[in-house]
Amino acid sequence: MEASGNGTGYPTKRAILNSPCLDLSSLSTAKFGFQYHMFGATIGTLTVEARTGNAGNWVSLFSKTGAQGSDWNAVIIDLDAYAGNTSVQLRINTVTGSNYTGDVAIDAIQIGANIDGPGSTDCVGNISNFPSTESFETTLGDWSQETSVDDLDWTRRFGGTPSSRNRT
Repeated sequence: MEASGNGTGYPTKRAILNSPCLDLSSLSTAKFGFQYHMFGATIGTLTVEARTGNAGNWVSLFSKTGAQGSDWNAVIIDLDAYAGNTSVQLRINTVTGSNYTGDVAIDAIQIGANIDGPGSTDCVGNISNFPSTESFETTLGDWSQETSVDDLDWTRRFGGTPSSRNRT
């Protein structure tokens, strides 16, 4: 999530990435893992949320605010409360900080019963074979950009960001 956005990516602009529908009915235990990078002087928040049945309120499962160091961090989130459910949707919800020095990146998503750790509001698609992985190397895969309740889009990029300023 690029905070610079040609002057439109801050302050407090939201970017949401929605998962496809996850059919966890065959799982008695479930996990969601990914890597994240939050480095800069004015990092906002990164939150992972879930809901069932493509309806209802989003429930926060994980949240980080502010700079988290210059390295990639890994997290595995317990989804056992959603195991056995036929329609679960996750979303990665970010809000930028007070200026352009606050980009957030994610990668190496894994969903399944036993994962090894990561190296639109309509629920589209359907994942029922686990473990499921997504690296975003060439596309967003089955994940989709939110189109109605956020201000920015996630962008796929390799290497640095287009910002020319120091991020420390």
